[in-house]
Formats: sequence, C-alpha cells, structure tokens
Amino acid sequence: MAMFVSNGMAFWGLQVFVSPIQDDTGWARASIMGALTIRWLIAGFGGLITGFLLDWRHGPLVLYTVGVIVDGLSMASLYWVNTEAQFVLLFGVIGGIGSIGSGRLIASVLVPKWFISRRGIAMGIAATGSGLSAAIISPIANEIVTSVGWRARAGCG
Repeated sequence: MAMFVSNGMAFWGLQVFVSPIQDDTGWARASIMGALTIRWLIAGFGGLITGFLLDWRHGPLVLYTVGVIVDGLSMASLYWVNTEAQFVLLFGVIGGIGSIGSGRLIASVLVPKWFISRRGIAMGIAATGSGLSAAIISPIANEIVTSVGWRARAGCG
C-alpha cells in the first residue's frame, strides 16, 4: 500500500497534471519535472539519514505517519501555488521530505522483517503496488483533471 500511494500520487499522478499545469501557468515543463527530480533526490538521500529509524521498535510507524502527513500537506497545498519556486518548494522539497517515510524505503525494509518464510512472495506483492498505481491512479487522476481541472481557479492568485 505504501508503494501504491507514494508512487501513484508523486510520480504517476504528476504525469497527468504536467500539461494542465503548464497550460494554466505557462511554466516550463522542465521546472515542473525538475520538482519531481528534487523530490526523488531528497527522498533518496533522506533515506540514508533516516534509515536507522527503521530499526527502532516504533520507528517505522512514526516515520510512515509523519511522512504521509507531510507528503499529504505538501500535495494539498499545491492548490495555492502561484510561482514555479513555490511549486518546487512544496512538491519537490517538502514533498521529498514527506516521501522519505512514506514510500519504497518502508516497504523494502519492513516486508523482509515481517515475512521470514515466503519472503519472496511478500516482496513481490509489495512491489506490485508501484505498477498497480500506474494502472489505477493515472486514469483516476486523468478523469479528475478532465472533469474539474488541476485546481479550481476561485481564490487562487
């Protein structure tokens, strides 16, 4: 589930939003996708720093809870962005910090600890979350963007 949600919204979902964001704001595609690159770099290097938390008894729960909250708030706050710098900060930097605890790192460390026998099957099931997110979240995000737009313009600068 962690891989499904984190990959679905942060990667596959963004692909659907790029053109509408670009059409609405006039921002360069490189800026929008650059925020994704920053997000993944922060999440990757953050894993080096926070990996020790996964060995603590309640570390994974705390890391995942905080990660999901931070990542969710960063995504929700995109409603109010007006500049490329705000987008990079909210989606790239803050979302990257949230992604440290809400994605692949959790699944790749916890699944082998929880499943001793049948570890391979458990890892395979966990890994399908990423692929399923592409198949499920992308069409849903596309329908939302088509129906509602990438954000409602009322109240946005």
